[in-house]
Amino acid sequence: SKTMGASYGNGFLAALGVGDVRPDDILTWNPPSRTVMPNPDNAEIYRKSFDTFRHLYERNKDLMHGVA
Repeated sequence: SKTMGASYGNGFLAALGVGDVRPDDILTWNPPSRTVMPNPDNAEIYRKSFDTFRHLYERNKDLMHGVA
């Protein structure tokens, strides 16, 4: 499937920047096909995964900034 989300998003941000649209107008520009909500039962798993991400980021951020 093809999506145009990034292109519409960029155009929307430009239109927002010049005042041609309001923030809520994004729903008519690029309506979501579905909404994914976190499962509260998995909160502990999410927290642990985020903690791992933060540790990995802190250990590697100097390497990544050198790549950019």
